[in-house]
Amino acid sequence: MGSATALDQLRQSLSNVTWRETLGKGTNFVVSLNGEGSRLPFFCVHSLTGKATDYVPLAQRLGPDQPFFSLQIPPACRTPNFGGVVAPVTIANLARHYVTEVTARRPDGPIALGGWSIGAIIALEMAQQLKAQGRDVALLVIVDMIPWNYAFPSGSGIWRATDTALQTPSWLAAHKLVRNGVKLGALAGRARLKLAAVAARLAGRPAAPFEEVVGDLVDVNRYAPAHVALMEHLFADAQGYVAHRYDGPVQIYAATADVALQHRARLKWGWRHIAPASRLNSVPGAHQTLFHGPGGDILAAHLGKRLAALTPPAL
Repeated sequence: MGSATALDQLRQSLSNVTWRETLGKGTNFVVSLNGEGSRLPFFCVHSLTGKATDYVPLAQRLGPDQPFFSLQIPPACRTPNFGGVVAPVTIANLARHYVTEVTARRPDGPIALGGWSIGAIIALEMAQQLKAQGRDVALLVIVDMIPWNYAFPSGSGIWRATDTALQTPSWLAAHKLVRNGVKLGALAGRARLKLAAVAARLAGRPAAPFEEVVGDLVDVNRYAPAHVALMEHLFADAQGYVAHRYDGPVQIYAATADVALQHRARLKWGWRHIAPASRLNSVPGAHQTLFHGPGGDILAAHLGKRLAALTPPAL
């Protein structure tokens, strides 16, 4: 029995590898990770790398009853000018192109839309455009991201401070700076960055983003120069994107490990300003590992319940 189980696991692992390689070479913008199921279709926008494969673990955890489609940048378009398909390459224009692709896949009826990392910003802009067209975005799912240019609701300072204080013990237990032994120099460096950001906001200036280059988020050595150039362009445009108020329902997932102390409060109250109907859940794990391990199971279990609760599309 044990040998048979191990063999089945090996076969499944090899199948997953083949599936991922096939996805990575796809030529379509909309990639089906699961085209079947009775629930509302879920379209998820790629992260900075543009790959559909980022969502394979999440799609698998959501199960066979959840239609799941990933929006990707096909390999042929991973160039500084997006393969000439979108010009100029901006978050708004990219979202407009993806809205067209989603509409071609599902011409009418409600959908769920989501994105992880920079994909969340693109998904937000897509949701704005879809709702402006009269489409029903039943749920917008934001995974561990907020636009750089955000504000907090007036009078929320005491609530943000309270949230941060309540989270401090669990943050200390989860953060690698503490888990691996307190490094005063590293902690002091992060404190200086935070103080500079706070001072900028008090002075009415936008705070500089913590990540300043693509290399802070992605191992650029793994990608072709043209692909890196595209990521740098998207990253710069995302940093300049200004979010407008969004009135639809929003589900936010925030990482709890290896993040800044104010990360959860920042996402909760920053999104509360952008989308008053937003709800936030914390997920164990770091930004890059949210779809994997125990944290991935928790995220998928919660998201699966939210998606299952949505009104199914008319037959």
